[in-house]
Amino acid sequence: MEKTFAIDFDGVIHAYSRGWQASGDIYDKPIPGAREAMANLVSQGFQVAILTARLNPKFDDAPEQKKKIITWLAENEFAEGVHYHEVTNNKPSAIAYIDDRAVRFTNWDQTNEVLHDLVNKGGY
Repeated sequence: MEKTFAIDFDGVIHAYSRGWQASGDIYDKPIPGAREAMANLVSQGFQVAILTARLNPKFDDAPEQKKKIITWLAENEFAEGVHYHEVTNNKPSAIAYIDDRAVRFTNWDQTNEVLHDLVNKGGY
C-alpha cells in the first residue's frame, strides 16, 4: 500500500461556497492553504488523491467533470506530481480522508448523536 492521503475536492480544495450548481460549474477559488498543504505532503513522499463525487459513473457528465476539475486545478496552479497524483471517485486505501462532510467514527453511541443532530437540526 502506498502512503496516500485522500482529499475531497468540493469544500476542501475548491471553496464551493454556493454548493452544487446544476451546470456542474467549478466557480470558486481554492481554499487558502490547500495548495501549500498538498505540495507539502507530496514533497514528503506521500501520494495525494483528490477524491470527488463529481466523477460518479452514475452521472452522465462524469468524464466532462474530470476535465473541468483538471482544468480548474491547472488554472489555480495545482500541478500533477507536485500537488496531487490522481483525481478519482474511487476511495483509495489511505492514511486519512480529508473531507468537509465527514463524521469521525469513534463509537456508535457518539456517531448516533451526531447523526441525530444532522437529521433533526437540518445540519446537512
